[in-house]
Amino acid sequence: MKYLLRSMALLLLLPVALAAIYIWNPAVVLVAGFETASFLGRHGDNSNDCTGQWSPGLDADNPYLIPFFPEAGARYHVMVLDAARDGRPVELRISGNLPRARYASFHAYDAETGAILGAIADTQFAPNGGNFAFSIRQDEATASGLTVPKGASRIGLVWRLYLPASAITELPQVRLHDAQTGEPVSVCRHHMTVPQTVSDPDATAQREAAIARILALSREMQAAGDAWPVRFYARHPRSAPYFANQHVVYAFGLLERKLGENVLVTFRLPMAAKGLRYWSVCLSGLRETSTSRCLADADVKVGLDGQFKLLIGPQDKASRARAAALGYNHFGWGWFTGARVLIVRQLFHDGGADFEGSFARIPDFNGQAANPLRGQFADANIGASAPVARYCSTDQLLGPGGCMPAVGG
Repeated sequence: MKYLLRSMALLLLLPVALAAIYIWNPAVVLVAGFETASFLGRHGDNSNDCTGQWSPGLDADNPYLIPFFPEAGARYHVMVLDAARDGRPVELRISGNLPRARYASFHAYDAETGAILGAIADTQFAPNGGNFAFSIRQDEATASGLTVPKGASRIGLVWRLYLPASAITELPQVRLHDAQTGEPVSVCRHHMTVPQTVSDPDATAQREAAIARILALSREMQAAGDAWPVRFYARHPRSAPYFANQHVVYAFGLLERKLGENVLVTFRLPMAAKGLRYWSVCLSGLRETSTSRCLADADVKVGLDGQFKLLIGPQDKASRARAAALGYNHFGWGWFTGARVLIVRQLFHDGGADFEGSFARIPDFNGQAANPLRGQFADANIGASAPVARYCSTDQLLGPGGCMPAVGG
């Protein structure tokens, strides 16, 4: 009886403990939930075939559930493998058939730090589509494929598909081999690894200090009557903390709901450029690192002036109707516990990132206190191609003039 009562008490305390952890660090809870679901979906045997170790698809079209700022309309599959076996580096031999999609890639990460070790896009491993086969090796040149540096204890492998044509696609085959002898290595198992970007308190404190500086400057500009108090900054993939896509540069702006009931975001649409393969806009929670809503480039509404305009506000009929009447795109604020981050992505083709309006021309954001923020504003570097934003009251939203123009204005 005593054991039963103790067990019941533990069961009652479990949701309380989970709620406390979520309040402290919601991203940790999301990572743990995803890993638990992945564990139930993974399968394998005692061979060197790792294919069954792919996670289920991380699909941000299911909002709020997936960590690390995912892209809606994209699908991600993940596995984490030991980088060496018995002190000898391993080689990953990858093969499959390229599905129809806007973009596909394999990324290799240091699973413990989240740092990019290397990446290879579909235009490299399957330039003509169809079947592909290549290796990921450590520190050794290969005739084709991807060479990554040694040093990581575990390699995180991510398979990305942007806007796949089919809801179901065959996962690439991954086989584990000894990098020196070529012999198959068994057993192949995924290892749950929480990256330091989530678990390390020093990294978290440094990131939160940079966020606080940005928000403080935005409040200061708002109080001074700046027309666009929300400015955007750029994160290049090598410095982005959450398993970044090597082929993307991210522009981000931070939003606080207490500063205004609505936010108007605007920027000049990127011109068609050889290097620009895809762009999108997503709204996420800073603390959760999950996404509530995204728009891919093919789905945005565009004004006659060629400007992208997005209204972020209450998820009610009046807000949506006002946005529709103005020809604007609309996001709700979403259900997050703190500040929001609006992320505008530009994905580049074969390194061709140098064109007018390219986010690659914006300096990589550095959160160090010694570096002034104003010089890192996106619009200070690429002008009207950079997103900017301002807060609007509901009165300004629904009435003519002011923060929002009248219909037809």
